[in-house]
Amino acid sequence: MTAPESQPIAPTAVDGDEKTYCAVHPDVETGLRCSRCGRYMCVRCAVPTPVGYKCRECVNQHQDAFYKATPRDNLVAFAIALGLSIPLGFVLGKMLFLAILFGLPAGAAIGELVWRATGRRRGRYVPLLVGVGILLGVLIGNLPAINDFVLFANEVERYRAYGIDAGSALGDAFFSLFLAPVAFAILSIITAVGRVRV
Repeated sequence: MTAPESQPIAPTAVDGDEKTYCAVHPDVETGLRCSRCGRYMCVRCAVPTPVGYKCRECVNQHQDAFYKATPRDNLVAFAIALGLSIPLGFVLGKMLFLAILFGLPAGAAIGELVWRATGRRRGRYVPLLVGVGILLGVLIGNLPAINDFVLFANEVERYRAYGIDAGSALGDAFFSLFLAPVAFAILSIITAVGRVRV
């Protein structure tokens, strides 16, 4: 009678003359085995756990049990983050004070809406999709500012004729146009991703 697949296989002693190699890196000699499946693994493949070292595949299988989000949930999370961050990025990306003041609450609100819309299901890719959605939304919301900066950069050579430092003028324009949206994006991504990771 064979043991069920879910039960761990006890490590067996290896003869001193027999060489064993990592299942993932066949050129690395090892004597270390996964405490769950018994596969040989090198130090690079071993993941320390409270019950011994496990291979990455067993750790990923264990973690997958906690992720219940469906592909639809991933799409909903991205759509909500993108849809809400476009107007928020446009409005709050105009002034640094507003971006700092409302960046964290806006991110928390986006994260909470995503969390509720996905039925409170955790997903491996949901935090990443929320962060990318917010970043793209802030970029789209600030396309007019990006366009203004590109137009200004194309015309900056004319200022040299008047003795104005072009590099300084470009730097000033960059910081005045993009510091607030970048601050808003960073603060809102931190709080939104933190909320959906719970």
